[in-house]
Amino acid sequence: GAGCGRLRLVGGSCSGDGGGVFNDGVSRSLTYGILSGNTASGNGGGIGAFSGTISISSSTIRNNIAAGAGGGFYNNAPGATFILTNGTVVGGTAGQGNQAASGGGLANYAGTFTMTDGSLSRNTATGGATPVGGGIYAPAGTITLTGINAEGNTATGGTPFGGFLHRNGGSTVTISLSRIVG
Repeated sequence: GAGCGRLRLVGGSCSGDGGGVFNDGVSRSLTYGILSGNTASGNGGGIGAFSGTISISSSTIRNNIAAGAGGGFYNNAPGATFILTNGTVVGGTAGQGNQAASGGGLANYAGTFTMTDGSLSRNTATGGATPVGGGIYAPAGTITLTGINAEGNTATGGTPFGGFLHRNGGSTVTISLSRIVG
């Protein structure tokens, strides 16, 4: 697969899914990168993944916005895999991080999301009558979080559910050796 180092994807815009990166069928890797200020009118302000594997290490996904789900990252295929190691999915202050109607930090509708040793903080779900999962929205698929720090994730407006995590449906979520605050 294609790999990049020290790449900055800043200010991208898409009238669909994947404001910074749209991945459909290939493997991609990024080390020491920044995905910031990207927007999508659909899902995945920073990254929209529909198949393939995305592996990101020592990188930052911040201040991305999706009108739908997954401000930072959106995973929507049974075969899609997203691996984040020693990375951050954050905003500068509460309400200024990654934002989406559901899953401000990330939304995992299918596939696998794995995060090890990083931060998932200050992300916001802002969606209409029922915003869900300020940090993570997990209606399906598998999410594994190990050694992460999560703080200041919020769901605002309407009848919000899950400031940090909203899990429903058939998803599996495993969290270990992690710190989750407010």
